[in-house]
This record gives sequence, C-alpha cells and structure tokens, in this order.
Amino acid sequence: MSLLAVSGCSHQPTEDYAYACQSDLDHGDTSSVTDKAPETDSWTPGKDGVRYPVSTKFGGCENLSSGWKVGHAHNTAGALFAATDYMAGPTREDQKNASEEDLKKVYAAGEVRDQIITSAKAPASPEPTGEGYVTESPGSEGSAQLRGYEIQQENPEKVHVLLYGQSDSVFSGTFGLTMVWQDGDWKVDPVSPEKPMELQMTTASDPAVTWSS
Repeated sequence: MSLLAVSGCSHQPTEDYAYACQSDLDHGDTSSVTDKAPETDSWTPGKDGVRYPVSTKFGGCENLSSGWKVGHAHNTAGALFAATDYMAGPTREDQKNASEEDLKKVYAAGEVRDQIITSAKAPASPEPTGEGYVTESPGSEGSAQLRGYEIQQENPEKVHVLLYGQSDSVFSGTFGLTMVWQDGDWKVDPVSPEKPMELQMTTASDPAVTWSS
C-alpha cells in the first residue's frame, strides 16, 4: 500500500474543482473509511427505491437536471459517496433521457462514455437479459437495502468501490464501481455501455464495512 493510499487520497490545497460548492466540502484525510463507515446526515430513497446515504460534508453538493448528484470531496469518502450518489440517480431506462452534458459530468471520458452518449440518443431497444443484467428495479418491492461496502483500491486519481446490497424478493449481490478523478470531480469509469458497473447478483460474503440506514 502506498503512502497516498494511507493518506485517504486527500486533495492538494491549490486544486480546481468542477463546482463552486466543492470548496465547502471536507477534503481532508479519510483513510478511516476503509475500516469504518463515514458519518451521514440522512438516508433517502434513490430512483430505484433503495435507501442511500446523504452527506453535506463529502457531497454531492450539485444537483443535475437528470437526477444525479455530483460535486464530491477529493478523498476516499468523496469517492464512496460519488458511487452511492450514482446508484441513487436515474435508472438505466431513465438515463436514456439524460442530456449529453449530464452524461459527461457523471461518466469518465473515453470510448465507453461516447458509446453511452450515442446509445442515449438512439431509439429505445429491448433491455438485454441474461447473467449480469438487472431486468427490474432492485427496489421495486420496497425491501432492497444497502448492506455495506469495501474499498478495493484507492489513490488520488482512482478509487474502486464494491457496494453490497440485498433484497428478499429481487436481488442480493455486489456492485463494483471504479471512480476516477477527472475535471475536478469523481466520475464513474464505465465497464461497458450496457453494464457501467461490475455486477454479481449473488454473494454469500459479508461487506468489509457495514453501512446501512
């Protein structure tokens, strides 16, 4: 583990942020979140019905018209909240109505983001099915919940977050998101246009850190 990882990947004091509100966030050392869940202000339902944590300390401090919250602290806690704020945002179906500007603010630049933008502009097509795809909203039965998380990689430019969720009726599994610091904020580095995150629908393991409402 590098010294940068131990420091909780905190930012440099002279850094430029994507949003003015980020200047009011806590960008200090948050290495403790690898072992202990960060403090939250509240828990509110996301677009999928799952309850997600809300933080005025680490962001997101900026609301996009598409429903996502962006603008997070440049540390591990900020990346963690950026991951949960992404999950709490528009469903895959609703993302088709998101503007190109919002998609660029949420997804990291690259070929996959270009494909996501192109797909959002294209006529609707049947949802993909099979292993690795969610065919209904995780929170559609009202019983889904976030169980906890694991920080699998962290440095000032990239944090890999594994979120654990469960529902008696719909799903139980993990959602892996790679968050990269780009243009002054944490963004999702998508795996593919159809599956922006790594998804394992069943798991018997427990999260490294318990975090629930």
